[in-house]
Amino acid sequence: MKNKVVVLSDIHLSDNSPTSWYQKVIHQEYLLAIFEWVVSHSDEVSELVLLGDIVDFWTSPFDVVPPTFRHIVEQNELVLGPDGGLARVLDALDGAVTYVRGNHDMMVTESDVTSISSSSGHCVKFAGDLYSPGNDPRVLLRHGNEYTMFNAPDITTKFAPLPIGYFITRIVADYWHQHLAPGQNVSELGDQGYPNGLNWKSVVEDAVRSLEFSIADVLIDGIAGKEDVAQTLPITLDDGSTTTLNEVRAQYRHLFTQWVEANGGGEEGALVAVKAGLADYNASFMGWFAQRQAFADHAQLVVMGHTHAPISGLAESFVNYVNSGFECPSVADLNTKTISFAVIAMDSLETTLFQAVKVGAEMPSIQPLEAPVASVVDDPGKDYSCYVVIDNSDSSSDLTLIGHHLDHGHFINLPVSIRSGTSATLWLQDFPHILSAHGSQGSVVYRDERSRDYDFAFSCPKEMHHIQCSGATTFRAKTGNGEWLAPNQVPSSGNPLFVTFTLTT
Repeated sequence: MKNKVVVLSDIHLSDNSPTSWYQKVIHQEYLLAIFEWVVSHSDEVSELVLLGDIVDFWTSPFDVVPPTFRHIVEQNELVLGPDGGLARVLDALDGAVTYVRGNHDMMVTESDVTSISSSSGHCVKFAGDLYSPGNDPRVLLRHGNEYTMFNAPDITTKFAPLPIGYFITRIVADYWHQHLAPGQNVSELGDQGYPNGLNWKSVVEDAVRSLEFSIADVLIDGIAGKEDVAQTLPITLDDGSTTTLNEVRAQYRHLFTQWVEANGGGEEGALVAVKAGLADYNASFMGWFAQRQAFADHAQLVVMGHTHAPISGLAESFVNYVNSGFECPSVADLNTKTISFAVIAMDSLETTLFQAVKVGAEMPSIQPLEAPVASVVDDPGKDYSCYVVIDNSDSSSDLTLIGHHLDHGHFINLPVSIRSGTSATLWLQDFPHILSAHGSQGSVVYRDERSRDYDFAFSCPKEMHHIQCSGATTFRAKTGNGEWLAPNQVPSSGNPLFVTFTLTT
């Protein structure tokens, strides 16, 4: 049965120049092995989704015009050509290959994508920045850079939609252009394709202390200084025009405060901005953003790439998050960083990770991959959230939020309405311990179309306090990974709190 969707991200195909992360002499055989695995499993695979950063326009030195999409295709004919590996997948899946953009390829257009075709006439489909396979709303696929401060599209500058991360990548590429030995390329070096040389965590922590703090200045000064790259050097853009790091600094000077304001301002906006910064620093909080997106869109599974770190699930959650990993680790890192992809069984939404492994001179083989799970809190923190489902699926009346009260914590997701025949998830999260020693506690009131009010109260406290959940309906509750208790029983301990209130009318 063709019920599986294969998700592959972060190939970073470019022109195979020395500063390109992907080098076909190293990575091509792994990628072709993955494509052949898809072809050989075409009786059960319904679609291949290319989940962003498939091509890369960012890794060029300052004095080089970044490659065009067409040039990248020409330089990687065995992968993208009409008789290449991807074309074989197109034919095997009867054209069911879909392209979602990331950050390194955010300038890719639909005409670029559909130009990739097989000799029999199948073309890759373009899905923009967000995709649900088979229009199944339970599953959301997006690259994930939208949640990261330094790599999300930025429409506020003259370089829109390019983010500051584009220029950071160009700085590093220019440094290696100047310092690589003849015949050497960056894939021979350790830890390429990752942020390096700057403690971003300390940078964003400083930014919280002063909302006027220019995180752009720190990024440019820190990385350009480490790499000894002059900030007055011209940087050649894809249209042939030039800029400098001094101009870049000015354009992105208010990056942090813009994130704060876009997320509600004040303390809560700053918390989201910090999470977005840390998501770029070490991939922490990607699970937090995935869960927020899933709750907002009533999805059950979010699959992303971007971080180059495979993730097999989300701990203690109503929903799931998986990261497909990446395809271009450095040679020096092949023993510790895997070339991986994800497979979703669309009937059950069970998701499995696989890796391409090479032993000796043999062709790479495809094997299952064990990967860590993510959390919505930064290790070693604990989650004292209240996850509250209001199940209105058996009710004949829509519900409208008419009031809410907060004792401790803040709402991450608070639906203003819940239609008849559906359910919705509320997320009340505690503030970090540095801001509050309490957990989360609050209440909401919804009104139905007959003007009947439903009060729901819940709390997941820290230390020496009792968990609470109550409402004018039947509920089931549990904490952490524990079992669901009998109706209307409240857990005595644990965290986070999960509770489902069921309405019937």
